[in-house]
Amino acid sequence: MKKLSLLAFALMLMVGTLVAQPGKCNHATYSPETRAMMRVDALVATVELSASERTQVLELFTKQEKEKDAKREALDAQREQRRAEMEASKAKTDASLKKIIGDEKFAKYEAARAEKKEAMKAKHEGKACCKDSKADGAGCAKPCAKQCTKK
Repeated sequence: MKKLSLLAFALMLMVGTLVAQPGKCNHATYSPETRAMMRVDALVATVELSASERTQVLELFTKQEKEKDAKREALDAQREQRRAEMEASKAKTDASLKKIIGDEKFAKYEAARAEKKEAMKAKHEGKACCKDSKADGAGCAKPCAKQCTKK
């Protein structure tokens, strides 16, 4: 009987642990209307609103969320354009440098640049992604809700 109750307890503990795993909540994937409704619900939890106030606030928040989405898309497009311009500039500079110093020296320069890039990448991987990181660079003392996405 004691073994059976211990087994049942262990099973419940495992199931509870699996169910309680945190899911990723990315509000950017929700529609503007859904995000606006979430904001209205949060406001209603803090302040009591009448039905007409709630409707007006919902319209305001929906408009704001749509404007945010438009700005975000415009910034993404600008970011891609700047990246393309920088890559073109780098290619032009590399071609000029190759003409000046020759193929052999340029190859040596490219190898050194790749090595330096790898060293910087390895150095970055050792760092934590949030301000709660430990001083020795061992990472967060608690699970970090955000993930490092820099490349």
